[in-house]
Amino acid sequence: MNTQLHFTDSIRILDLTFDSKLTWRPHLKKLKTECQSRLRTIKILGNSTWGSDTMSLITIYKALILSLIDYGDIIYNSAKNKDLITLDPIHNQGIRLAIGAFRTSPVDSILFYAGEPPLHYRRQSHILKYVTKIQNLTDHITKNIIHNSLPTNMLPSRNTILENLKIISDKLDFQSQSLNKIRPSFPPTPNTPNT
Repeated sequence: MNTQLHFTDSIRILDLTFDSKLTWRPHLKKLKTECQSRLRTIKILGNSTWGSDTMSLITIYKALILSLIDYGDIIYNSAKNKDLITLDPIHNQGIRLAIGAFRTSPVDSILFYAGEPPLHYRRQSHILKYVTKIQNLTDHITKNIIHNSLPTNMLPSRNTILENLKIISDKLDFQSQSLNKIRPSFPPTPNTPNT
């Protein structure tokens, strides 16, 4: 059959939007829009008179919004920093709504209070877990790629997914360290009710 294929600048695979230059801007834009619509649920459930307690709201935030942000983050982490930080206000607002903090509250203090790390630390933690998993699987398809140097013609102006994994893998000796030793410790989540 002579079916003409339509040219497109982006394609969606497993709910990740790959654009032709791998900038991840279409994916991050769609992700931000979807998360913003879900923030309304947290806002409604966090009503000061009849709303849920802090622990429940943080759990709901993690299930509804943070799970979306985390999905595929080891892949889209290769985006430029100016594109990645567009998700930070969503994370900060979600935590702020969950704990009932004022809008003027410093971001560091609300994240500390909720026991949640910033998004760039979450992404690094997920990459470390993935690299550790690869180290423990002798026949993993990407193990040789990560530990062998990439050809210079494959290195773009910003790091690719594999290059990010290689940089982190090279910095850490996974033979002698476990992920628990290198993972930053965060304070426990408070048990105080939402006021």
